[in-house]
Amino acid sequence: MTGNFGQSSYATAKAAIVGLTLTLAQELRAYGVTVNAVGPSGATRLTGTMPGAPPVVEPDEVPPDEWQPMDPANSSPLVAWLASDEAQLITGQVIRSIHDRVIWMHGWREAAQIAAGEKRWDAAELGKVLATDVFRVAPPGLRFL
Repeated sequence: MTGNFGQSSYATAKAAIVGLTLTLAQELRAYGVTVNAVGPSGATRLTGTMPGAPPVVEPDEVPPDEWQPMDPANSSPLVAWLASDEAQLITGQVIRSIHDRVIWMHGWREAAQIAAGEKRWDAAELGKVLATDVFRVAPPGLRFL
């Protein structure tokens, strides 16, 4: 969900799944169908190819009574809950399950908006406004209405 060095194709596929989730949630809502994406964690054969990755954990090698933070099966309770009646109003969401944590993602939403007043933006002016009003990396100074 946040990208890993050397896995640009994998990150692109995950981004496509998020886009599909958001669109299907809108399209299927009228039919009472919920659509959510789960971002599971796990030390799998895929993640095992990354530099410095933890050892691969095969789910069938983890005893049922043993806690293994990188066991891919740790996402199962979240998936089961999303399939329950309790989650019937949850749709169009991306939820990660990492170790013992469940993380609700807020990415890909319109966070800020600026308008040019029905004219084309000037590149120099656009940069100033983006810095102050969108990304908030520069102070706007005093503004008088």
